[in-house]
Amino acid sequence: MSRCVALLFVALLVSGCHRIVADRPAVDGDPAVKPGPDADFDIYEAALRHEIEQYSVHPNPPRVFYVALDGDPPAVFLKRFAGGPARVEPMSRYGSGKEAGVALVVLHSEIQRADADHVRVPGLTHYADEELTCGTPYPITLVRKNGKWTPDLR
Repeated sequence: MSRCVALLFVALLVSGCHRIVADRPAVDGDPAVKPGPDADFDIYEAALRHEIEQYSVHPNPPRVFYVALDGDPPAVFLKRFAGGPARVEPMSRYGSGKEAGVALVVLHSEIQRADADHVRVPGLTHYADEELTCGTPYPITLVRKNGKWTPDLR
């Protein structure tokens, strides 16, 4: 019996018992999806642009944003920010220490979908030289208008 259970466990593990769900509204009690289609990167782009915009109004805006999205985001995603107000680099390029003029951004890949046009992306952005008192991500709320994701500022 234990051999059957062990084989079943291995089969589930190898087959990938995690979900990869495409663009679909959330089901109550099951709001998280993992990144799948490129369309999800449009959501992450809108979330990151919102964070960059929020920090650009500071007296000393960051000149570099180091980003993590379940590890380093793909290079093709980072290229979306070329020519922007600040460089956007993968988190793995960030050294260590408390470098001034640098912001660290962690976006969680679990997109929480209220419906097809309203999502939340948990994220945490802070200056590298800032001492965090709390490391809890906050929701970046986005709405799709005319096919484009934008911050939901209501």
